[in-house]
Amino acid sequence: AAHGAAVVAARLALTRGAACSTISFCTVGLPGALAKHGQIFYEITLKRVGKYPQIGWATPGFAPDGDNGVGDDALSWAADGARRSLWHKGERPWSVSWRDDDVVGCAADIEKGSVWFGLNGVWVAAFEGEGKSWEQGVFPAMSGQHTHFSLNATPRFAGPSPSFVNVAPPDEQPQLLHHEPGLLYLSKDAIIAE
Repeated sequence: AAHGAAVVAARLALTRGAACSTISFCTVGLPGALAKHGQIFYEITLKRVGKYPQIGWATPGFAPDGDNGVGDDALSWAADGARRSLWHKGERPWSVSWRDDDVVGCAADIEKGSVWFGLNGVWVAAFEGEGKSWEQGVFPAMSGQHTHFSLNATPRFAGPSPSFVNVAPPDEQPQLLHHEPGLLYLSKDAIIAE
């Protein structure tokens, strides 16, 4: 918790294979990986599922605050395997459940406006017809509390089909988009920089 005040306006820099742990609810994203065309995906390893792990996509203009994270508004889409919910402008039931050490994939076909979520390489369609909302592109975004995850720069599994391309290159640095006091970021490879 002592680190929370030091990172209020911090940029999170993750080196290859680094991990993020949160105590309070926070949101991180990869706005530098914004994609405007094509079939794209990324994956993370959930070291600890924690509370409220909302993992998915956001568009420019996404501005999480308070208890609102990925999927809580009209500019983001997320899956939550802890509460078995899908999120976009609210919550709806979802049958998939995540466990510690699962690999979670997020895929999007920007032209078709479709989103898939993968669990250990098995993909399920989640949202359709979102293309008009993506005219400015989408980027990976994740929210959570008591969640520990690592971004897989080299995916362990393929996307929903061979045409999907990983948009989380090893040199991309996730940015802290919002946090409540109490953020704790732990990794021997991680850097917190103001």
